[in-house]
Amino acid sequence: MKYDLLKYSEVSMKKSYIAAIAAGAVVIALGAYIYSYRDKYYPGTTIDNINVGGLTVAKAEKKLQEHFSDTKVTIKTSGEPLTVNISDIATYSSSTAKDIMKNKGFLVGKDYKDKSSITFDSNKLSDYLKKQNVLWQNRTNTADASSSYDASSKKFVIHKEVYGNEFTSLESLTKEIMTELNNKNYNINVETSKYYKQPAVKSTDMEETVKTLNNYVGKTITLKDDNQTYTLTSDDYAPHLSAQGKEISVDESWIKNYVASLASKVNTRGKATSFTAPNGQVINVKGGTYGKVLSTKTEREQIKQDILSGKDVTRNLNFTSYGNKTLNSDVIIVNIAAQTVTAFKNGQQILNASVVTGKMTPDRMTDYGLYYIFHKRSPAVLKGDDYQTPVNFFAAFHNGEGFHDADGWRKAYGGNIYINSGSHGCVNMRYNDAKTIYDNFAIGTPVAVI
Repeated sequence: MKYDLLKYSEVSMKKSYIAAIAAGAVVIALGAYIYSYRDKYYPGTTIDNINVGGLTVAKAEKKLQEHFSDTKVTIKTSGEPLTVNISDIATYSSSTAKDIMKNKGFLVGKDYKDKSSITFDSNKLSDYLKKQNVLWQNRTNTADASSSYDASSKKFVIHKEVYGNEFTSLESLTKEIMTELNNKNYNINVETSKYYKQPAVKSTDMEETVKTLNNYVGKTITLKDDNQTYTLTSDDYAPHLSAQGKEISVDESWIKNYVASLASKVNTRGKATSFTAPNGQVINVKGGTYGKVLSTKTEREQIKQDILSGKDVTRNLNFTSYGNKTLNSDVIIVNIAAQTVTAFKNGQQILNASVVTGKMTPDRMTDYGLYYIFHKRSPAVLKGDDYQTPVNFFAAFHNGEGFHDADGWRKAYGGNIYINSGSHGCVNMRYNDAKTIYDNFAIGTPVAVI
């Protein structure tokens, strides 16, 4: 029995010895393995699927940098795909390799996510995209739904929106692609509606607006000027109506041109005028300041309101008048050749007097034309470059020209005195004649110099 126990003990000790030797060998081998990878990544280590096993940090960073430099961004377009090196539009800054080395685990490698910094430069990307003709040329424009007047059917119709393949802008395209790149998507298809400019107004948005536009059809605007009328029908103005969403507007340039054309027909100020004086004499005169001028700014706004009212409109035109409309009843006629002033009040002649008008030189002659009294003063002082003369009555009708008494320095009137010894442009009158003009005719009375 003792023999057997001894023999067993010897065998057991031998096995333990062998195990110890084996364990020591493993420890030594393991230590050597760990030591050999003290500054390297364990086999099988990958960073974003890039094998860096057995590499030092420096070599791993170089490999990652080379991979970054070799990476290309592909942009699918309607033509040939665009390919750009990522290094042309971004910078790479590695920090992952060092961090992994510090916490690389034990004995075996694994896959790590690259936390290094890839910074895309939107300005570089924008500059690149801007130069790619395939992105900007030969594309179908996007268009909002719109409406227009169809003269044949006499109604407004809707034109459907167009879904084109134009990009909204360089800025928006750059922004969308930057989002993909920052999400590490380097294969980008820009030929999708996500990138295209979209219609802001759809045909369904126009339905109510077109109903409103059609309410304007068939309406007439009648503009009155004394005994003359000017008519605008929907055929005239409807083609110049437009709608942006629910906002309806009239083409401002068309209104401006129409009112300008209207003004050329109705304005009378300064134009040649023919009228019949109360005594039956036909007076023809041109030039001067008397008459009426269409108030174009007011008229443009009024016509716009008339159109957008959607109603039939009849009204008088808006004028600025210069002088009273009394050519056939209250008027003063200055006849240069006859050297007379004939005045009518309430259709009756109240004065026919001899006068002296301006000397017949360019700087002193009384100007021909149709004017009106715009200023009165009694007494007054007449001033010129070489004179200062007090008078009892003064009624101005054009610049410094007017009616006034001149008995203080004149003894005779009429005849040919004016040719060589006329006034500085005023109509010189006897005291009583000047008083008659002053007392009987208000500001605004027309004065015809013929």
